[in-house]
Amino acid sequence: MILRLLIFIGSLLIAVSCISTTNTLIEKRLSLYFIAENIGTVQTIDETEIVVTDLKFALDRFRLEGEGDTIIETGEQITAIIFSYGEQLSGENLVLDVGLGITSDLFFNSYTMFLEPVRSRTNVFDNDFFGEDENYSLVIKGTIDEVSFEMTSTLEMEQAFNFDNVQLRGNDETLVMIKRIDVRELFIDEENNFIDPRVAENEDTIAERVIDNLRISVSSGTIF
Repeated sequence: MILRLLIFIGSLLIAVSCISTTNTLIEKRLSLYFIAENIGTVQTIDETEIVVTDLKFALDRFRLEGEGDTIIETGEQITAIIFSYGEQLSGENLVLDVGLGITSDLFFNSYTMFLEPVRSRTNVFDNDFFGEDENYSLVIKGTIDEVSFEMTSTLEMEQAFNFDNVQLRGNDETLVMIKRIDVRELFIDEENNFIDPRVAENEDTIAERVIDNLRISVSSGTIF
């Protein structure tokens, strides 16, 4: 069985967006959350003080896989899913709450995300993702030694996360996925040296560290 989730949206920013079928009482759901640790706080690395005030990245699509050949993935209509976190936020940031349009019991054990620059301005209201000649997949803002900086990246990459089987069963069951990242980890290399986001050669390295340092936890339950 192959199930395809068609998301008829342009982008999702901080506000919650919901898509569901008419049979909302029994369909399964997916909720994606994002947590950024140490955002808005001073981090000292190699005697350099860095404060990240904004961290945001754009997913072109994602795919969920489960037992057998069960696949749920975003459709071509999507422009971007924006994971955004700023120092004014606290706790879990709900990025996406969507009805899966299915009622049968399912197991999931894999999630794949595809990072790609925002393709279109359609329904994307964050100008930080758009440059004069190119669009971006990642934006990081903050200060280094109290001087403002902004780093952008056009990196494209795919990252898969495997986890123990999580079952969706019963009515109104939700697959809850929490993405978590510590912004300090983005600017430290394997020898604990500072990776300076102001250096152009470091942009892809930091972007890759965003994806590599994302941690996910997946559970299920009735939360609505």
